[in-house]
Amino acid sequence: MRIVRCLIALLFVQPCFSQEVIRKVFNAPNGDRHVYYILASDKSTLHGRYVRTERASRTEGFYNNGVQDGIWTEYTTHPRKFVRIQGPYKEGKKNGLWTVYISPKKLRT
Repeated sequence: MRIVRCLIALLFVQPCFSQEVIRKVFNAPNGDRHVYYILASDKSTLHGRYVRTERASRTEGFYNNGVQDGIWTEYTTHPRKFVRIQGPYKEGKKNGLWTVYISPKKLRT
């Protein structure tokens, strides 16, 4: 019974610490599209998933309180050339091993 009460208490406490975000979509006149999330409390701080689609490339990753964080991927969408670059960011800086795929099956590190 004690465990059940603790779990119920945790369910009520968790929403108090989560941050509300607002989804934004920006379509540029040249065809570029940005889909991102900002904090509801501070409309200038990116927080959450970020996707930028341009004419020949796509970039996606995550922001944590305005800085890049986690795995980011950039790849071309051009049908004749395939390049994908993937690696981690930590506190807004590149961190760790970055991988470059030069074709769907070939890998370069």
